[in-house]
Amino acid sequence: MTKMKYMNYEMNGTIELKNTGRALTGSGFKDWKSKRPRIEAGGLNFTYSLDQFHIHWGLNDSVGSEHAIGSEYYPAELHLVHIREGHDFQSASKLPNGIAVVAVLIEKSHDLIANRFAHIGEEFRKLKHVGNKAKLEKFSPEIMLPWNSEWFYRYEGSMTTPGCEESVIWTVLQKPIAISQDELDLLRELQNEKNVTSRTYRPAQPLNGRRVLAHSEFYYEAYMSGKTSSHASTFLVLVIFFTIFVAV
Repeated sequence: MTKMKYMNYEMNGTIELKNTGRALTGSGFKDWKSKRPRIEAGGLNFTYSLDQFHIHWGLNDSVGSEHAIGSEYYPAELHLVHIREGHDFQSASKLPNGIAVVAVLIEKSHDLIANRFAHIGEEFRKLKHVGNKAKLEKFSPEIMLPWNSEWFYRYEGSMTTPGCEESVIWTVLQKPIAISQDELDLLRELQNEKNVTSRTYRPAQPLNGRRVLAHSEFYYEAYMSGKTSSHASTFLVLVIFFTIFVAV
């Protein structure tokens, strides 16, 4: 099994940030044309183009992410939403595996070098109210990925925002990215449709019999040291507590 390929993620262009009341979104990648970021391989049967990203967060550091690995939650989570090439979001959402979402967990850090949000965090002040927008030039989606994006968890599920389309291949990266306390505070000041601050994440849902697969450095290292079988070297069913979302 090959690792997932992130193509054109190093490119840069103009995007629009927006407070939707349910999340902070970044869109405009379709206008990048030949520079539009894409993903493929890593168990994906198609090539997918980046449509938008959005961020979910909680009102304190113990909650905010929409996935938990083990019993650990993070204060925020980023979703990079890709659609199958040759389709728009509406038609892709009606197809099995029409949408591929890369989920990146976000942890708080005081390390200025590790902080991946410095470039867009400056714009959060402009997005306090629902409908507020801000243009961001020379944005590179590469900053939305951890330094090592090779290892991930995989399952099939639904979107976690209305209308919860059951057409999503989820890829949850094992490594988180960093955000500063100041930027987290600015996210938590963004208001919803009722002009109050609130959490923007969806509570964890049970697996409901779904399989969670892993392409994980832990199992790779075990295989290389001869401590597990070749069948488990890249993709295997995890027997761990891993919360995911399904449509209700």
